[in-house]
Amino acid sequence: MGRSRTNTLVKVNGEVVSGNYSADSTSPSNSRTPTPKHSKNLSIKDNSNGALNTINDNNRQQQTCPSCLNPQRRFIILKLVFIGVCLIDILHWAYLLRDDSNENPNSWRFYKRFQSFDLYYLVARMFADIFTCVLGLGAAMWTRKPILTLPCTTIQLLFLIIRGVVWAVRLFRKGFAKLNATNEDKIFVLCEFLLPLIWAILSILIVHAMKKLRAFEQLHGYAHPPVIILTLKNDDNDESVQIEIA
Repeated sequence: MGRSRTNTLVKVNGEVVSGNYSADSTSPSNSRTPTPKHSKNLSIKDNSNGALNTINDNNRQQQTCPSCLNPQRRFIILKLVFIGVCLIDILHWAYLLRDDSNENPNSWRFYKRFQSFDLYYLVARMFADIFTCVLGLGAAMWTRKPILTLPCTTIQLLFLIIRGVVWAVRLFRKGFAKLNATNEDKIFVLCEFLLPLIWAILSILIVHAMKKLRAFEQLHGYAHPPVIILTLKNDDNDESVQIEIA
């Protein structure tokens, strides 16, 4: 009259978790296929970054939203908006630096009437748009890392505040009439506020969309759950059975 000892090995994401149970060898029901008892030592660890533990009320509301408004489609729409803003921004800088003539002066000549601070500002903002907005937000959407949007949000809001103060003081002293500004010059001055504001809002929306998209993928099983391999081994006859649970 003996008891057979059975080892249970559970492999989750490369980690092996073991558990033991025993069965009576004289029992008729366990003579051929012993049925393991649930052991307290048996545990399964899920290392998928707490995918199921982070589902909240917002995730449950996403189940009822229409498929055309789910986070995946919103993220695609933001990508299209990002491409459109990039094209507008590039054309804006290209037109600012277009060929200049006395009959048709460009807006760069308008900024040269002021102190050199304005020219430094234009150069700094042009490089900031390239590196923090076009490349930074593009990398953030490609890698799904919200931290890459922080430089764009910070720098564009800083530009917005600085130019707001500068133009408020300038208009209070002279006004647009004394500046002899053309309609094209006024449009570029307006772009000093519109484009940084659009970039800052777009970066915030991208961060919000990425968080919603991550929760949506976890909720609907797009996050690739771990593969669990359950191994049952009998010490008496060295028989083992493996069960793979996707």
